[in-house]
Amino acid sequence: MYRPSTFTSFTSISIKGNLWNNTGKYIEGFDFTRTDGRDANAIVESNAGVGDSKPQCFINVLNSVTTTSLTTVSTWYKVNWGTNTSSETTKWAISGNKITFLSSNRRNGWIIISGNVSASANNQNITVGIVKNGVAGTQYCATTIRTSTADQPFPFSIIVYLSDIAATDYFELYARNETSSGKTVVFQDIQWLVNTQ
Repeated sequence: MYRPSTFTSFTSISIKGNLWNNTGKYIEGFDFTRTDGRDANAIVESNAGVGDSKPQCFINVLNSVTTTSLTTVSTWYKVNWGTNTSSETTKWAISGNKITFLSSNRRNGWIIISGNVSASANNQNITVGIVKNGVAGTQYCATTIRTSTADQPFPFSIIVYLSDIAATDYFELYARNETSSGKTVVFQDIQWLVNTQ
């Protein structure tokens, strides 16, 4: 039983490969959903009776009407969809369209994002990609959605592999218009899954 109020802080702790005879309680006390990262360096994996605490998170957005302005052609802009409909997190912090890695234990991981996007004009080519640490120009897995009809949602999906994720690294979804300036897009529905190994 981990009691944070009576436990001196730890740099890291690893609880792996334990069995349980179903008597009493199993591992308790860790809270991997905390955004302050208090327990982010505890490794609790491959144990009977409790789920793995590998860093992971999920964002779900349904029926957003929030627009993102793509002011200048071929320029990256952070996607805005307003409020997340739901989310879950383990050792990540989620703030809208931003996920931040909390653990100091480096990991490799992957992101799967699917959703739909509509453009404010006909025949627009909208490219989407993941940006690390707010540095536009270093997109991961950029893909282009070719919309044909204005204000009609078009589906997309991307899979991104991330290596050597470090504490405080953060990732966001960005978009750019390859066709023309001064248009807006709406990311109506988003399902964003992150997992690490």
